[in-house]
Parts: sequence; structure tokens; C-alpha cells
Amino acid sequence: MTIGDSVGPARTSGARVARPSADVQATVERIRSFADRPGRAVDLREVGGPRVLTIVIGVAEADALAVCLQGVALPRPLSHDLMLHLVETAGARVERVTITRWERDTTMFFATVAVRRGRARPVSVDARPSDAVNLALRAGVPIYVAREVMDGVGIAPEDPVWGKSTAPCEGVLELTAERGPAERAAERDAEPDAGAMPHGFLRGNGPGRPRADDVRVPAALVEQWCLRDGDRVEGLAREGIGGENHRVLVAVERVNGVAGEQHRAEVAAAHGSSEAAVP
Repeated sequence: MTIGDSVGPARTSGARVARPSADVQATVERIRSFADRPGRAVDLREVGGPRVLTIVIGVAEADALAVCLQGVALPRPLSHDLMLHLVETAGARVERVTITRWERDTTMFFATVAVRRGRARPVSVDARPSDAVNLALRAGVPIYVAREVMDGVGIAPEDPVWGKSTAPCEGVLELTAERGPAERAAERDAEPDAGAMPHGFLRGNGPGRPRADDVRVPAALVEQWCLRDGDRVEGLAREGIGGENHRVLVAVERVNGVAGEQHRAEVAAAHGSSEAAVP
């Protein structure tokens, strides 16, 4: 599946902006590239918590984030600098940005930017997450993630709460490759260079033999642990929640008979991956 930036042109929804307590504040933890595919990802870590939300974004947007995070002074404004200047020149200001939802069918993220002019109530402007986060960093405003998004897609294998509801699992990883009409439409409009971010299943009976007790492997873990089709994975899985039909992998312990960290390091060394942590 694709966990990528949101699609469609930015537009003003006209919705009034509240500050729902359900939203989880997050910060940019790092920007990274992948071991075996093009593209970049931004990791958003919840403030005061262990969970990380990974969103695949375009190379240009990732570079713009890195420039801002590292405090690099450029002679001319980048696109996101221009966006902010236009908002401020119009007498408005950016107040916050929110990763609002995640579509399971297309696996795309969506975001909004809260903009206020004068004493008027703020309005919500539709945006791709990469643009929203870029604007938030430049404006110095908070980044939020809707709680249902963080609960559904955020990864926190080190969180002790998982130990109360997880059980060991293992199987052969089968990555999904199907693309229905919704996925194809999303890919046509997706951010350039964002690429596909597939999820998969650990098949206890081997590839091509689905069972009810197979374990779903979220795309974020596929990327985090450099997992490939056909890898034998051992780890911990939690029970499905919120209508999920399968148990869900939350921690990787061994891949193809070696420790997960060793497997990731070997794949990264072979493909020359890199990651940029926030200073």
C-alpha cells in the first residue's frame, strides 16, 4: 500500500477551526531516505509520547524541510517561504496545522492549515502534509495529528502498553501489489517522487495462502525495518481493533534468522541509505 502525502489541489474548506482535545501534538523528529527505493519520509513524534507517524513525501519537499530545520539561509525564497509571505502580506497568519485523516483504501494522508485574518475566526485550508509541515516550521506554529490517525497508523513498539496485549508471531512476508481504481487515481495525483509504500501480511502458510490468523504488517514497519517480499519475520502482534480483520505487527525482532537491527543495517549498507535527524 501507499502511505503518502495527501492528494488534490489545496483549497479553502471554509470550515471553522476548533482546537479539539483529541488532537495529538507532534514534532518533526527526522527526515530520512530509504534503503532500497527513491523518495523521502518525515517522522512525526507525538509530544510526551512514544509513537511516531511516518509519512512519505517528495524529495523537493523533504529538502525544503531540511533547509528550514538546519537554519540554512538561501538568497531567494523557496515555495513554502513564498506561501507564508503571501499569507502574511494578505494580513493573515498561520495558527496551526493538523494531519486530519488517513484513507485506508488509498493510504493517503490529508492535512489542513488553520489561517486567521485579524479578529475573524480561523478557517481551515486543505493541504498536503508535506506543505502543511513546511509551513508550520516556517511560521513557528504547532503541528497536530488527529488522535484517530495516530492511534491507527502511529508506531510505538517500545511502548510498554503493547506488552499487555501482544503475542509472538512469525511468517513469510507477502507485500501487496494490487491497485484498484481508487489507488490508481491517487497515484496519478500523488506528489512526485513520493513513491509507493507497500504494506503486507505475514503468511503462516507461506505466500499466496491467506489465512484468518495472518498478521498485517503496516507500511511504516516495512520501511522502518527494510523488509522485502519473502522475508521471514518474527515479532510481536497486537489484536485487531476498530474493525481490523487481522492482528497487526507492532514490533520486529528477527528477520531471516538474524536480529532485526542487524538485518536493517545490512540492507542499509548494501543500498546506501541515509537519514537526517533534527539537530
